Parts: sequence; C-alpha cells; structure tokens
Amino acid sequence: MVLFVTRFWYTGLMDVCLSCGMELPARTRQGRPRAYCSAACRQRAYRLRATFPGVPLEMVRAPRWVRRVGKRPVRVNGRAASSTSPGTWATFAEVAASDWGSGFGFMLGDGFACVDLDNAVNEAGCVKLWAREILELLPGGLVERSMSGAGLHVYGKYKERPGECFAWADGRIEFYSRARFIAMTGDFLNEVETLPDFAGGGFEWEFLLA
Repeated sequence: MVLFVTRFWYTGLMDVCLSCGMELPARTRQGRPRAYCSAACRQRAYRLRATFPGVPLEMVRAPRWVRRVGKRPVRVNGRAASSTSPGTWATFAEVAASDWGSGFGFMLGDGFACVDLDNAVNEAGCVKLWAREILELLPGGLVERSMSGAGLHVYGKYKERPGECFAWADGRIEFYSRARFIAMTGDFLNEVETLPDFAGGGFEWEFLLA
C-alpha cells in the first residue's frame, strides 16, 4: 500500500477528523480546534505525516480523491474512476485506506487548478530557466515533480474554464481547472499553507491563456 499523507495546517474550525473523516463535536471553548476524533487517529496521522507531508488542508478536505494505476484513475474498489463523475471519487481518508493501484490522484475543479509544465526539469534534476520564469509568475503555488521526474505540477485556485495546452521553449504548458485528473506523486518542491488564487494577488501570467 502506498501511503499518502499531509502536513495539517490549522486554519479554522475543524468539523471532521482529518484521519478517518468522522464528524467531530462542536467546539465549546477557545483554543486550537480538534483535528482528530481519538488518540489512535492522531497517532496514525503522525506516522503517515512523517512519510509523506505537503498536501494543504483544503485539498485534504475536498472529496475529490481517487486511487491510480499508473496515470489511470481508479476508485477505492479498483473500478474505473472518471473526472466527470463525482460518484467515483472519494475522501482523502478513504483513498488512504485503500490498497488499490500504485498511488493517489486528485480531480481538478470546484476552484482547484493545476499548471502542468512538461519537460521542465533537466537530466541533472534542475528546473530549467523557462520553467523557473513561469514559477515566478505563480508565487505561492504548490509545486510537485511529476511521475516522469521531468515535469512539474503547480497547484492553485482558479475558476472553472476549458483547459489549455501549448508549446513553450523546449517544453509544454498545460492548464486545467475542471474535469481533469492529476496523478499526484507527493514529490513536492515546497510547502504551502493554503493554495494561492491564480487569478488574483498580483499574478501577471494570465497572458498565457489569452
């Protein structure tokens, strides 16, 4: 079983256990909100978190997860999953408990977006100049190395719109914000507390989508 876990960020009142998904009782006093329903769930999360940190809480809490076989999405029971059929998706806790396939995947949409930079990393493992320039236009994005090791995924928030794909330098740039499956690796190059809004906060890269 491939374990896929997160570094949890306390950004607001929690209403479900971040390990098993069980509903938590309403908070009745001040202080840091509960994140787990029991000591067992807390310990399980700590063990997994040390193995695979990096996923922001807002992605963890979104029921848009699937297992994957290579780059093919599958449900937690091994049957085919679809980026246009929410009934085939699951919670983070459900995919973590499944042993189908070789890893995890995430369905973009409902505000979750990804810029996919193909051939962005050279043979020495360094991010190419053109890709670094694109990353500078996406400050605060969660950056993940792709399955091939030569590409980068940059996660953020954006309204739903048709996808884009075009050549850039010696690579390719793809942009998706709806009905798209992303095979996640957990090989993150940075850590972010929350995903940035690709349409605001001083971003100037939207000329790419003109």
